[in-house]
Amino acid sequence: MVLSAAGVDANRPLDEQADAFWWNAQSDAALDAALTRAADAEWRAVVRLVRGAGPATDGGSDDSRVLTVTRDRPAVVALDPAGAMLERIEPQGSTIFTCGRRTSSAALSTPFSTSSRSILKSP
Repeated sequence: MVLSAAGVDANRPLDEQADAFWWNAQSDAALDAALTRAADAEWRAVVRLVRGAGPATDGGSDDSRVLTVTRDRPAVVALDPAGAMLERIEPQGSTIFTCGRRTSSAALSTPFSTSSRSILKSP
C-alpha cells in the first residue's frame, strides 16, 4: 500500500517522485491504468494507492486499486492493514467544519454521513 497526498507518477521509480506525491490531477482510473502499464515492476506490485485528494469530479470507487479520500468534500477513511476501506465519513449538506467549530447555512441534526460497516462505537 502506498499513501500519497495527491497521487504518483508511475513513469518514475518510487524514490524519484519529487512533487508527484503533492501535485497530481489524474482521475482514479487514469492512475490505476498508469500503475498497471508501468515499466517498473515496483509499481505493478502496488495493491492499493491511497491519496488524500483528487479531482472533485472523479467518480472513483472506494473498492478500486486507487482510493481518493477527499473528492468533492472533505472526508476521513478507516482502512484495514491490507488497505481495504472499512468506513468513509463525510460532512453532509452545506455544513463547514473549521478548527473544530461548525458553521452552517442550515441546521442539521446529523452533520455526517458514513458508508461501509461502522467501526465507530458509542460509549
